Amino acid sequence: MRAHQRPFGAVDGEEVLSSLLVPRCIECIKMHSLAMAAAQRMLKRSADGRLSELRLPSPAAEVVAGVRWGRFDVFFTPAFWVGQAWQGGTQWPRQSFRLGDSLREEVAACLLGGHGIPAEVGSAAFERLRSAGVLSGSPSCQELQDLLTPPLSVRGRPVRYRFARQKARYLAGALAELPPSSELPRHIGRVLRASGLGRDALS
Repeated sequence: MRAHQRPFGAVDGEEVLSSLLVPRCIECIKMHSLAMAAAQRMLKRSADGRLSELRLPSPAAEVVAGVRWGRFDVFFTPAFWVGQAWQGGTQWPRQSFRLGDSLREEVAACLLGGHGIPAEVGSAAFERLRSAGVLSGSPSCQELQDLLTPPLSVRGRPVRYRFARQKARYLAGALAELPPSSELPRHIGRVLRASGLGRDALS
């Protein structure tokens, strides 16, 4: 018998495995596609036994261009955070951690802080730019750098802001892509590329 011939009644293990797995995989793909297209529902029961429901968009729907809602049972998706806040209800204190009064100011505050920059130094740099009125427009990189280079006053002492040139370049690029009002940008990817921010930071 030749090596490539199969004896009568013999079964190829790979063919059997494929015949079992392929339909199963196809079914999994179909189920995943349906789950991504369907709206999501979360349920919770209050202390008095009442059942509440939260309806969320489908995981494939976009919060803003390029950012999907995702599933509420997957860590750190927008749907996850909305679900967590809803489940917490009134037991969580209602407090705001915003530094700015608009999306443009929030992006600036985020960019001016970060690794290697103490919080009070980043806040002082942000206040300087906001007081100068440049965050409402589209300042040039040089204009921002000129504002960030002189020492800042932090707790009554002069402190030099690190990375003034790099941060000015990122911030100028981000402000040029952001809309003038507080509306969300249509092309979030452009803001990310121009600012050097990640999606988690921008969210």
